[in-house]
Amino acid sequence: MAGNMAKTIDFMLLFRLILKKWYLFVVAAVGSLLVAFVLTAEVQPDVYQATTSLSSIVEGSSTESISGFRLLNNYAALITSGRIATAAREMLPDSIGVSVRQIQSMVRTSFSDNYTMLYITCSSTDPQLALSVVNAVAEAFVSEIGNITGGDTIRIYDRAISASKSFDGLSEQRRTRVTIPAVCLFILFILVVLWALFSDRIKSISEAEIGGEVNVISVIPRVKTKRLGF
Repeated sequence: MAGNMAKTIDFMLLFRLILKKWYLFVVAAVGSLLVAFVLTAEVQPDVYQATTSLSSIVEGSSTESISGFRLLNNYAALITSGRIATAAREMLPDSIGVSVRQIQSMVRTSFSDNYTMLYITCSSTDPQLALSVVNAVAEAFVSEIGNITGGDTIRIYDRAISASKSFDGLSEQRRTRVTIPAVCLFILFILVVLWALFSDRIKSISEAEIGGEVNVISVIPRVKTKRLGF
């Protein structure tokens, strides 16, 4: 009998209950929309990325090639160092107002799947700045490795010639303004459904009959009465 007493889900009843609570959804929608508009009052600037690739180019035995790739991997961390950033800053014209610390924060590195190619990527809200900085950093790194090893094993394989947009501020603003209200309404919907499922109130005659085990003879409605004053 305990199993039969478990509540069954009446989807039509849930739907009517949700319609009954329409005002909650209106308040939640308006409130969350206002919050979303406040949080995204200012459009974030677009971000552009430019990438230059480096590789170990060795004309010789496979052993020398492997040694060159190891050299590329071992010294890759230098790219974001202050030394390389300082050298890159000196290569840039004075008209480009960027500091050494800014260059360091703009640059990141990654490797190809087989670790034979090193990618230097620079991000900035100015596409021309990203392009200039990434090529300057690549040249500074190649020059520094040449000074350390006394050779020219590490070379620029593919120099960046353009910057692509990696972040669209307007699209992100629109996405945020849709996502916040949607998430808020979904959470409210879940809460209303859970309240309906676990509420102690009997919402239909079928619930009172406990799956047909009890016959309901009559229902006494609860009516709110108003006192008349004389």
